[in-house]
Parts: sequence; structure tokens; C-alpha cells
Amino acid sequence: MFPKEYVLAAFIAVIVFYFIAKFITERAMQKNAEQVAEPTDNKKARQSHTAEDCAEGGCGMRAICNGKEEVTFDYYEDEELDRFKERDAEGYSDAEVAEFRDILLTLKGEEVAPWLNSLCARGVTLPKQLRDEAIALVKKNRHQ
Repeated sequence: MFPKEYVLAAFIAVIVFYFIAKFITERAMQKNAEQVAEPTDNKKARQSHTAEDCAEGGCGMRAICNGKEEVTFDYYEDEELDRFKERDAEGYSDAEVAEFRDILLTLKGEEVAPWLNSLCARGVTLPKQLRDEAIALVKKNRHQ
């Protein structure tokens, strides 16, 4: 059949290929998971709004914006939430609330307030069911 050296070389090549493919796949999955929580570089649209804008927009998160003259935010990779622009805080289905909660829970503690400010400035109202949870996360992070 084949000499031992060829069989051994083929076996080693398959093992190396397996580990390279595994590394690339895990790296891609990690990058996709982080994309939701990190501001995008290509949409680094720095915008600002005041606490009054936030209150007038009705997002209900004035407790987070309150006391700040101007709030700046990074655009997060969550444009799928833009479809909820100007939606009433009580008008979300359970599945839509779960969509917001999934994103909220993937954020690092220090990213929660900027993400909420980003939503508010874009006119996206946080579901009422998540307000207490979001405010608690922001307060927890401020005390650390």
C-alpha cells in the first residue's frame, strides 16, 4: 500500500487542519458575540443629546441621563432594535422584551448606561419590564 511516512504525514496534516479550523470557528463565534456589546468602529457616529431630549423622547431613562448637561454615545451593533423607534414602553410583546433582555445581559457593567443612552438618543424606548433591571445594573456599576 502506502509507505508509513506518507500515512503519518497525512495523519498529522489532518490533525493540524482540524485545530486550525477549530481555532478559526471559535474566533469567529467570539467576535460575533462581542459585536453586540461593543461600539462599532465603522459607525462611530458620536452624537449627543441632553437629559431633556431624553425625557422628551419618552424613553423613561432620565434617572440615568439626569444631572448630565450633555450625553454622548457610541452606536452599538444593535440596529435590529431601531425598528422599535417611537414604540410605547408598554407595547412590547414577550418575545420583543426577551430580545432587549438578551442584549442587556451581554453587556459589560460599564456598557449598560452608554447603551441605554444610545437607545434613548435614537428614539428607541426600553420596554417597561426591563427598566428596573437596567437601572439596577447601572447603579450597581456606579458603586463598584
